[in-house]
Amino acid sequence: MGDNHTSQNVSWRTAILLGVVLFLSYTPVLSAPYGFMDDYALLYAGVRPHSWERRQERVMKIADGRPLHAFLTDGAYHFVARIADLRYLRMVGVLAMSVLAWSLCRLGVHTGWGYYPSVFLSIIICTLPPFQVYASWGIIAFVPLGGGRKQLTAIVIDRSGEPLHKSRDERRDHCVLASV
Repeated sequence: MGDNHTSQNVSWRTAILLGVVLFLSYTPVLSAPYGFMDDYALLYAGVRPHSWERRQERVMKIADGRPLHAFLTDGAYHFVARIADLRYLRMVGVLAMSVLAWSLCRLGVHTGWGYYPSVFLSIIICTLPPFQVYASWGIIAFVPLGGGRKQLTAIVIDRSGEPLHKSRDERRDHCVLASV
């Protein structure tokens, strides 16, 4: 019934559709000037570039095994000067979630699901409560980028051809579980 999309066929129109849906879903967190507990500490450290707090936060994130996240967060808070500016950081997080939703949709179509179920599943996944936290808290705005990296890994694993003995349904299930 017109559901003949391939993963290469999931176009930029789908990405725009998913982006618009997620931006509309998360409009309250993008329009309200607020911050959470850790946002205030990093905002304070951000206006003081050589402060102990800023260096300590970066060292703690690197020690946690997230060096890229540490430098992205440090760089982002360098450009944030007021509480109202945190909405721009949250907007980056919602943009990253829309890219993740698009890649989930591509993966679903690639592994044999229909186009429309893949679109709706990616919308449902990216509006679940954990993603609502990612959208509302500035300090973790870059976490969905890690999901995109895992998504890319799942696509590469699926295209590698290693599990040739497995059925398409088994590969689809493994890719979806690996990505989520």
